[in-house]
Amino acid sequence: MMRECTPMQVKMAPLIITERRIIIYLCSFMGGIIGLHCFSDSWLWGTRLMQITGAAICLMLGLLVLFIWVYLRGRKIAVIGPFLFALFCGAAGFNLAALQYNLHQSAYLTAPSEVKITAEIFNIDGWASDRSRLWVKIIETDSDRPQLANARVRVTSKNVPTAATIGAVIEMRVRLFPPPRRILPGTTDFGRNARVADIVASGFVTSSIRVLAAPEKPDISLLLGMLRAAQAKDLNDALAKPAGGIAAALIVGDRRFIVEPVYDLFRKSGLAHLLAISGLHMGLLCFGCMAAMRFGAALLPVWASHVSIHKYAAVVAIVIGLIYVCLSGASVSAMRAFMMALLVILAVLIDRRALTMRNVALAGFVILALNPVALFSAGFQLSFAATALLVMAYEKTQHRPMQRRHWLWRYVTGIIIASFLANCATAPFTAQHFGSFTPWGVIANMIGIPLTGFWIMPAALFYMLALPFGASGIIAPVLELGIVMLIHTAEFFAELPFADSAVAPPGYAALALLVMGVVVGYACTAPLRFAGWGMVGLACLIGSLKPLPDAVIFAQNRSPTLVAASAGGELTIYRRLSAFLIDMAALRLGQHADPEKIQHCNEFCQHQLRRGEAVAIVLKRHGLSAACDDRNPDVIISLATPLYPCRTAKPIYYFTQNMDDNYLLYRDKTGINYVSSNSGSGQLACLALQPRQC
Repeated sequence: MMRECTPMQVKMAPLIITERRIIIYLCSFMGGIIGLHCFSDSWLWGTRLMQITGAAICLMLGLLVLFIWVYLRGRKIAVIGPFLFALFCGAAGFNLAALQYNLHQSAYLTAPSEVKITAEIFNIDGWASDRSRLWVKIIETDSDRPQLANARVRVTSKNVPTAATIGAVIEMRVRLFPPPRRILPGTTDFGRNARVADIVASGFVTSSIRVLAAPEKPDISLLLGMLRAAQAKDLNDALAKPAGGIAAALIVGDRRFIVEPVYDLFRKSGLAHLLAISGLHMGLLCFGCMAAMRFGAALLPVWASHVSIHKYAAVVAIVIGLIYVCLSGASVSAMRAFMMALLVILAVLIDRRALTMRNVALAGFVILALNPVALFSAGFQLSFAATALLVMAYEKTQHRPMQRRHWLWRYVTGIIIASFLANCATAPFTAQHFGSFTPWGVIANMIGIPLTGFWIMPAALFYMLALPFGASGIIAPVLELGIVMLIHTAEFFAELPFADSAVAPPGYAALALLVMGVVVGYACTAPLRFAGWGMVGLACLIGSLKPLPDAVIFAQNRSPTLVAASAGGELTIYRRLSAFLIDMAALRLGQHADPEKIQHCNEFCQHQLRRGEAVAIVLKRHGLSAACDDRNPDVIISLATPLYPCRTAKPIYYFTQNMDDNYLLYRDKTGINYVSSNSGSGQLACLALQPRQC
């Protein structure tokens, strides 16, 4: 029987924040954040003025919404309340993003500098087989640059002494560089992340590291960091390698002890998300504790019949989750996972439905309000995409007949459907950020997630509980066996054909259209719902038709260097590049940087594009004569301005502006187009004996 609404509920109906409305408000909030970042970094000098303007707009819209809520409820004009509140959310997102930039407006290093510093370590990260990354706060330096006074910098080093722990004071000579700008179009903006983290410079250590003092009177953050580092080292030493490094990553979020080949196995198999503190780990821990407490209380019927056991279990789960966040370093992913779990548990405490899109949207509001730049991180996009799609599917199917089937059938089908939906939700964002697709990830997660949830994480919990009593050695073999099985699973699926397929990034426009289509399809009714799913199909079509670039040019703060992809899967590199830049270029080119398929050239090299066209690429002007005399290439791409056309009637494509950025080159019938990292797009000029040759 349908419940009748009270007169007050009828009056307040236009302003009630329903589940669909809060999703729209969240999208408007994110739109405000994106609106600020749509402007170039050079425009951000005016964010202080825009912050004042945004605050005024927020205040005006907030007062209007409050006026409608208090004085105009029940009137027809009240229907504009949700619309004004959506505008308020957009202005608030814009203003909070500008505020975040202004709060972190430090004096950044503007030119490379080699200095000797005395600094205190506040974080350590890195791979066991590669360089370690040190986040330090400078105490003293021999440089007269004011930007380095009491500044925070990030440096890498191959040989870090064991005594150089979090909180220790060290002395070293470093080579520092300004925070980098966006490396390639569509990739992570490391400079923006450095700005938010108050990192004024980054570089590498050029001398040995000398430890001057051990950690002395650390604050709570340093104390937790030291505890986390000590726990990670204990796990790595207690278990056989590489299981110890995996255990340290799973339990305390420290990935320093994971060797890079093992991490590549997890990445290729689609199980890399298990190595980061995510909603999966937090959910298994918190809700596992709740289930254990409720099961234990069921053994005491007298107590369980008089006390709301599930609420006491929820409070304990919150406390355990908070402790776990602190021990894992309070990273962005851990905080995001805890916020999601907290909202679900709070819903249990107030006797509301736990798994709803309202809770997902509220978690998004809280996380983005505290850190607006998290919207552009891969972790936020991947976790929220997977969570949102899973919750949507749960809301649509929770009353279906499958819920009345046998528990084993529900479990198996649930794992299959959840793995499939999670991979579908994260695939576009994985392609955008990493340029890869793992087709075997669905099957691998069907094995990896239950193995992690029902074996590794419970064993890890018992290991931590037994550690103070000196009984961890009993649990260690069980934990090690589970991790070894997980590694073998990752190895099996990583070695299958097409395990790590390189794909073209779909682009942020296609992703925005995809997200908008899902929101419209879920939150609206027909016929808008059908329009939303049509937008999803259009976004998939646009993303799949986006071509791969033919070459990558690195000219940002260095002499021009080019990486090109050939039809045979080879990479042609003009001059030497770091392994990191080669990997970045290979991902954007839709290939993998196989050392056996890389050829190096100096000034002039011949190359064949994917479409079969032969091209000669010249770095400097004196290499044009050799390229012009060669009859094999169809066109010539010159990174220097040519003085005269080729006598052999070959067109020469070149840049007309100064090359101070990184570029992607696309060859089509109209010529050669480019897209830069920070300054837009355009088309290369063409020089030939006759215009028709271009």
